Amino acid sequence: MKQNKTLLQKTAGQRILENFQVATDGKIPVMDLSAAMLQDYMPKLLATIDEQCRYTKESFYIEVLQKQERLLPNTFRPHVMICHTTCPRPYPDQTIFRYNQNAGRVELIWVLPPEDVIVHLIENYKYVDKDERELLEFCVMYARGDLWNLMKKFNGESADSPLLINEAITI
Repeated sequence: MKQNKTLLQKTAGQRILENFQVATDGKIPVMDLSAAMLQDYMPKLLATIDEQCRYTKESFYIEVLQKQERLLPNTFRPHVMICHTTCPRPYPDQTIFRYNQNAGRVELIWVLPPEDVIVHLIENYKYVDKDERELLEFCVMYARGDLWNLMKKFNGESADSPLLINEAITI
């Protein structure tokens, strides 16, 4: 007898209770957190692209959002992947990919961490590790409004369009 896969998956509440029962000092190693968050990332991204390709022959954008629970700050939901026909506006805690149908490839447009991390990286740019320089560049581009202009370029908007308002952070 074949069981429904969704019935076998644990709910967020079950996982949270299990985590509370494990004795820890309250610190989670960054690499463990990163590995847990990215466990199903690429398979889910590729499945999202395959699904969208069934409906369109045009290039499209994939917006990846990380949902964090407000009442449970250490609890993260799986990534939410949303397809768009136009490039979404940049804002913190977001990753944007473009699937180029003609070339058959996925292109990373930008990655932005949460707003407090953006501010921290920019304020401490001298101490940012070499491996995080590209992330720092995306943060700087966001703060300067360059990602906003890139979005306009991808969407065929004029640079001085009065209908669009840049809501980037000011540092």
